[in-house]
Amino acid sequence: MPSTYILVRLIIDMVCMTIYMRLYGRKFMSMVNPIDLINMMVIGAIIGGIIYNPNVHPLSMIMALLLWGGLNHLFEYLRQKNPLLQSLTQGEYIRLITKGRIVQDGLSRSGLTLGSLRIQLRMKGIFSLMEVEHAQIEINGQITVKTTGISYFSTMLINEGQIELNGIREINRSREWLEKLISCQGYTEIKDIFYAEWIENQGLYIINHVGSTNMVVLPNNLAA
Repeated sequence: MPSTYILVRLIIDMVCMTIYMRLYGRKFMSMVNPIDLINMMVIGAIIGGIIYNPNVHPLSMIMALLLWGGLNHLFEYLRQKNPLLQSLTQGEYIRLITKGRIVQDGLSRSGLTLGSLRIQLRMKGIFSLMEVEHAQIEINGQITVKTTGISYFSTMLINEGQIELNGIREINRSREWLEKLISCQGYTEIKDIFYAEWIENQGLYIINHVGSTNMVVLPNNLAA
């Protein structure tokens, strides 16, 4: 296939895609849902087929884009009129933290772990779960957070029932020290706690497996 032939088709494709994106592309740039991804894949297939298949006339691409744009308009109209269809195709937000309590079902549905959630929060300048009043993952995958307005710096010591040895070493403590501290609150084993973080000058912030929280102030006999 001559290179000039491909070049001409690329220019035609670029012009058509520019017009298409001006008409339909604004919502792609602000939010992507499964239907939008399918839309972009179909458009890519149309463009690719036209460029590399010399038997297909460029007018066919224009017609295909017009037809696909019309189907998009029809589907968008039906989706706006039918809440069930909108929910099935667009999805819905998932609560991760409500009133300071971890929503473990929400974590499971979102595919997030506590570790990955903490990374997302740190990227927003939040270094302790104790700061978070509400958090949810939006349909575009972004996490939105409402904080208590009080900032803390914490070190994770227990993550989903497993001790974090790096965290223990970071605060110059030992596993035995942590076990004694949680035993003061009636916990017999590390695995009984879903999450715990150490906040300097505050104590140990604990979240159990049902999402309840409490702050353990360091007893005098464990202060050293």
